[in-house]
Amino acid sequence: MHIYVFWYVPIHGNMTLFGEARCNMEKNNEGYHCKNFWMNPHLRILYVLFVIYLTFSSLQLRYGFPTIKIPSSVLKTHTDLGKIGADIFYAVPFAVELRCIIDFTMTKTSLDVFQFFQLYVYHYYIYGAG
Repeated sequence: MHIYVFWYVPIHGNMTLFGEARCNMEKNNEGYHCKNFWMNPHLRILYVLFVIYLTFSSLQLRYGFPTIKIPSSVLKTHTDLGKIGADIFYAVPFAVELRCIIDFTMTKTSLDVFQFFQLYVYHYYIYGAG
């Protein structure tokens, strides 16, 4: 990522726009923006997001992954209130899909993502039947 942000994008972008690796603002004042890191806010935002991602990844590795996963994180309690909350969550568009994709990326599993969706549906019907 560092090579991409600091070298590839600035050099390739400036070579494409201006024909030289570094942007010369006095010579190249044609309305295009420089692709240098300090003159391009998009590259800086991308780099900050990447650093935040690395920070959270390192914290997750430092404190470890949870070893015990409750059967269904939607149904916290097996009461009528838990069932109503699970039904509301299931009815929200894309909430189940987003939860399954996030759980799939954070879980060490041999299932593919579609099997993980099916696993969520099984948990929903089994634990929501009561």
